[in-house]
Amino acid sequence: AAGQLGRELAALCEEAEGSIFAITSRRTGAEAEEALRAGLGNCCRHFHGWASSDGGNPYLGYLGSADIIVVTGESESMLAEAAMTGRPVYIYRVPELPLSKTARFGNWLAKRARRIHDMSGRSTGICGLFDRFCSLLIAKGLVRPPRDLRELHETLIRAGIAHRFGDPLTLQSPPPLREMEAVSDRVKSLLQQR
Repeated sequence: AAGQLGRELAALCEEAEGSIFAITSRRTGAEAEEALRAGLGNCCRHFHGWASSDGGNPYLGYLGSADIIVVTGESESMLAEAAMTGRPVYIYRVPELPLSKTARFGNWLAKRARRIHDMSGRSTGICGLFDRFCSLLIAKGLVRPPRDLRELHETLIRAGIAHRFGDPLTLQSPPPLREMEAVSDRVKSLLQQR
């Protein structure tokens, strides 16, 4: 997947007559890092592989100076940081690994718990009681459903903040992502309810 990403970025770079500054994270791994580097080829003007002892991480500088940002879609924080730059953001979806039995069970519980919210809490009978139990297990942190970032991707895309990788390139600035005030108000509201 990393090699494919590199090749697709290199093709885009050549088409746009641009250059690439690439950076990996602590979760990338040596094999994926090398595949990405090879795939990028000569289009990559600077490649920064993650190292825990390296104090010179150019990540924030890359975000601040980029004309376009391509980010893999498996990290909420990377997506949020890219979206806050005011630059066009393209989300590259990496292939998902098959879910473990535990993750599939968590997924199933989450779907049952969501039924309460989908029906505005009017879930009744034995099924409704079970749905509420599933919701309680998740709320108490006893069961953690697997992350599904597709909804986040789609929300950013619908809001015009991000694009799918492969969509036509644009240099038009997206609407600013200013969620801090809304989050702060929500936290204050929740604290006042206690």
